Amino acid sequence: MQNCISRLFVVAALAVASLAAASGSPEWSSLAGLKAGDIIEVRQTGRSTVTGTYRSNSSDGLMLELAGADSTLAKSSITRVSLVGKTHRVKHAVILGLIGGLAGAGATKFGHACSETKDGCHNARVVTSAGAAGGTIIGALLPARKTAIYRVGK
Repeated sequence: MQNCISRLFVVAALAVASLAAASGSPEWSSLAGLKAGDIIEVRQTGRSTVTGTYRSNSSDGLMLELAGADSTLAKSSITRVSLVGKTHRVKHAVILGLIGGLAGAGATKFGHACSETKDGCHNARVVTSAGAAGGTIIGALLPARKTAIYRVGK
């Protein structure tokens, strides 16, 4: 049964890894795709990070609303700009719950956990349920997606 559970965690880890975000563009002009009102996260030199509402940008910097007041950040101090997406916790929970349940069912089917004894089929239900529950929990805990728009270096 531990072998089936370890397979389940491997499948869940692969599913989470496939949801990882892409890398950003090193071009400042890529910020032109942002719309006023978008929620963005800006990482500055020194590793400080601020999250605010995008207002505009120029060749010198970026203007965003922080705590109700407009603030301008110099381009030279910005190392990354990311667009913060909406959370889709319910959707992620359902999708990863299904993946986990199917992984658990597949692990029991191909792992021969469901033998002809009464306990074997019970173990199959337990592993399938554990996979579904694990996938649901992982999906619900996934944070909001952040898409890197601008990034200096790697």
